[in-house]
Amino acid sequence: MKQYKRILWFILYWITYNGLIGRYIIQNELIGFIPDFLVFFLYFWHPKGLNYKPTSKIWGKSICYLVGIFFAFSIIGGLINFVPIPTFLWGVRMLLRYVLLFIIISRSFQIRDVLKYKRFIYQWFNINMLFCIFQFLQGQTQDFMGGTFRGNGLLLLMLFISLIIFSGDFFQRRLSITHYFIRIGCILIIAIWAELKFAYFVSPLIIYGSYVLLRKFSISHLVVFIVAFFLLVPTLQFFMSFYYDEAYVNMVFDPEFLEEETTHAYGFQEGFNRSTAIGMTNEIFLTDSKSKLFGYGLGNGTQSSYFQTPFYTKWKWTTYFNFSTSYILTELGWIGFVLFCLIYLMILIKFYSFHKKACSLFQKYWSTAGILAVCVSILMLWYNDTAYFNFYLMCFFWSVCIITLSFSTKIINYDKSINNRTNLQCRKIS
Repeated sequence: MKQYKRILWFILYWITYNGLIGRYIIQNELIGFIPDFLVFFLYFWHPKGLNYKPTSKIWGKSICYLVGIFFAFSIIGGLINFVPIPTFLWGVRMLLRYVLLFIIISRSFQIRDVLKYKRFIYQWFNINMLFCIFQFLQGQTQDFMGGTFRGNGLLLLMLFISLIIFSGDFFQRRLSITHYFIRIGCILIIAIWAELKFAYFVSPLIIYGSYVLLRKFSISHLVVFIVAFFLLVPTLQFFMSFYYDEAYVNMVFDPEFLEEETTHAYGFQEGFNRSTAIGMTNEIFLTDSKSKLFGYGLGNGTQSSYFQTPFYTKWKWTTYFNFSTSYILTELGWIGFVLFCLIYLMILIKFYSFHKKACSLFQKYWSTAGILAVCVSILMLWYNDTAYFNFYLMCFFWSVCIITLSFSTKIINYDKSINNRTNLQCRKIS
């Protein structure tokens, strides 16, 4: 059991820090496959001491049935499109690994591991800030800044996860206002250096969402919203002015620039962008009934150097693979896309139901984290390809949230320090 859990923690550390190997030691595509191999290995390894509670007892039958239908449909789509078996298996691996990760976490994680995960987030944030400073001094900014990652896509995702954790601890008074604002300031600095404009708008929503979900409703919610609405842009412009010139700062918040930012093409002039990815996929790729319903088959859109397909060779100029929405539509059609979105929606409802029934600060904390994590994930579906290509970090976070909420214990005493090192007193719920 200890070895099993050590490997699981190694997976998390590898996902979070393997970018340093690619950035400073050696670049090899195989480095990214190590977590996949270990996830599949752990799934088929059954040492003593594991918890084999049915997945349906944790997520609920409706979500499990929906996931099953989604994969069954994916298999049908691959068969009717005659996708080569190696390519199809590659496509299955892209999605199945996240399901298996949840299962192995549910088998092995206990309440202590959840608290250890929180400490891991705090430790990563400090280490990542040091690497961001180092990369800034080297002149590696914008898309070249990744902190402990190779690029700024995963960096952005991990910053959102960290902010959810920090905000929860702050609003439940486990993090002082000084330390909280220092961390928010660091996130803002990284966002400016790495030019993560998306963070300028999503981070305030995470903070406000935490405030609303973790505090009892009062008129102050509306007051805070109104004040934040008028002060947000001037505050961001003030901090950005220390790094960018006035023209650029004003341009970032200009409606016409924002429209251009979400509609300009990537790679080629006619390529896809965030706002047109779905429409252009439907217009260019899904041209008949079969493709509209089933897409071109799971794996057929892969850009892997090992399994490149004729479809990718023909249509790579569109950069459809830069956005999760167009990628999913291309491979799975409208039925698969709707099922994929329904899974997200059902998970959001599951976390919200936990939040409504929460009877302790502990349950309120993790249900809020789950709600915000799913909302961020939905936004990331639109923003880039992370939600499809490399979603381990958010999947791990989802898993920790749902496993914590499904524990058959009720937390009576919850430590109010950041590291939560006090002994937790629990009793069984009858």
